[in-house]
Amino acid sequence: MKTPAFLFPFGTFRGYLFSYGMAGLYGGLTAFGTVMQIILKRKTFFTIKPRPTPPACLLDSALGEHRFVQTKPRPTPPACLLDSALGEHRFVQTKNVKLHYVCKGDPQKPLMLFLHGFPEVCLRGYGDSDKPDGVANYAVDKLVDDVRDVVHALGKEKCILVSHDWGGLVGWTTAAQYPELVDKFIVCNAPQIKHFMNAIESNWKQFFASWYIYFFNLPFLPELRFRCNDLQVFDYIFKKLGTKEDVEAYKYYFCRPGALTAPINYYRALQRCYGADYLDKIKNKRITSPTLVLWGRDDIALTEGLAADSCKSCDNYTIKMIDNCSHWTPFDKPDIVNKYIHEFLDKTK
Repeated sequence: MKTPAFLFPFGTFRGYLFSYGMAGLYGGLTAFGTVMQIILKRKTFFTIKPRPTPPACLLDSALGEHRFVQTKPRPTPPACLLDSALGEHRFVQTKNVKLHYVCKGDPQKPLMLFLHGFPEVCLRGYGDSDKPDGVANYAVDKLVDDVRDVVHALGKEKCILVSHDWGGLVGWTTAAQYPELVDKFIVCNAPQIKHFMNAIESNWKQFFASWYIYFFNLPFLPELRFRCNDLQVFDYIFKKLGTKEDVEAYKYYFCRPGALTAPINYYRALQRCYGADYLDKIKNKRITSPTLVLWGRDDIALTEGLAADSCKSCDNYTIKMIDNCSHWTPFDKPDIVNKYIHEFLDKTK
């Protein structure tokens, strides 16, 4: 069953008007009701009765325990972030931002550049990378130019681009905008932005699966939700995908003041149409680089059809669907992912 396209035109100017039009409607109704209350109850409207002691129900432990939203301070990184066997932590200065990255291997060999997804720890706005203020600084065109600038700053002309989730959205766009930069493209559970937008507009299942994107467009509340109970959402996301120390690595970065706003701004920028003109200009560009799409079939955030839809713009592609695998493909099935990547690289030498 399709959604009416005129109602949910995600990522377009009409979508912008729809989102903020609804906010304006509810805001106007609330304002009207407030004015009427002031007129009808002007003597008591602004009066608050003092209540120095809490009522008994708030002191009744049988009803539950009162706690505070609190994030435990983490002044030192967990051991996995200091383990040189996992790679060396470095910084690269691009034209606009300084970015944190982890490197491993022979720098004389071809560059494999990995772009992660949300919520992880590199890219613009993440971890120890610069976090420019303002939603507009997380528009897709700026993220794509970061990829170009990193490749060149590392002394390379091109790379094998490997990506997942938000890194995949950026990766698809980079491969379209800068084909000479991307020798080969590998993407895990991430669609092209235009096909993702079309799916949200035309498919109820994808629309409801994308509820969190609309939630992230709210101010303050998404950040508060993530910080609740010592960043417990990371325990939920990664409890089956890594060790307790891995989870602590994420919490080490995201427990810092303001650390969640920049990553969530990726979603806000897309929904508020920052970079929309840029996306419109490149929407019909072909992906000429050999492309491998790896897709976990049990993804609850992205419908399976997006894998094939995203390849409609590709000249040379391979799709590998992975059974019993969630959205977190590289975490969930690392051996299978590595196997398919090795086979793809061997085949496209």
